[in-house]
Amino acid sequence: MAPAIFGLRLWLTFVCLVNLVTIGTFYGWYVGLVNEQQSSIGHPRYVYEWDNYGMIISSVLIFIAYLYSIWGKKTLTSNKYARAVLMLIPGLILLGISLHQVRLQIKKAKFVNDHRVTDEGNFNPFSCAGYGGDLTEMCVVIQCYIFVPIITGFFVIIEVFVTLFRGPLHPAKNEY
Repeated sequence: MAPAIFGLRLWLTFVCLVNLVTIGTFYGWYVGLVNEQQSSIGHPRYVYEWDNYGMIISSVLIFIAYLYSIWGKKTLTSNKYARAVLMLIPGLILLGISLHQVRLQIKKAKFVNDHRVTDEGNFNPFSCAGYGGDLTEMCVVIQCYIFVPIITGFFVIIEVFVTLFRGPLHPAKNEY
């Protein structure tokens, strides 16, 4: 494997690890906290939907794929186009779901700002200013949950195209 591609995959493994930790923190800590608060006041608990499962599965698959590409003794697929498609699918799913979350946050902020009774300022969905204590931590986790998968998805797409146009994944004379 070319040193540049190996370095890019090392970097992507780190980015995917940060993404996996972010997703795990959101679904492990934040959703658990929300469920605890919701059940104490009698509201329904957080329900996992298709986008939640898509985010979790894509994050795990991408992380495992990059770990295997670094420490694996041979390629998973010998065709670089097949690998590109197999890597692009979870990357695009991750990117699509995250961009959908951004769109929903913007729609929510627009609705809140349009129906505001007082003129105390506009609601900014991408800022944690003005919160205190646990609310700041919850806001930071939500912001990371939204934006870290976007960064990961973009880096996955960049790596796939660099690998496609840079050359073969492994030299032809390399024996395993």
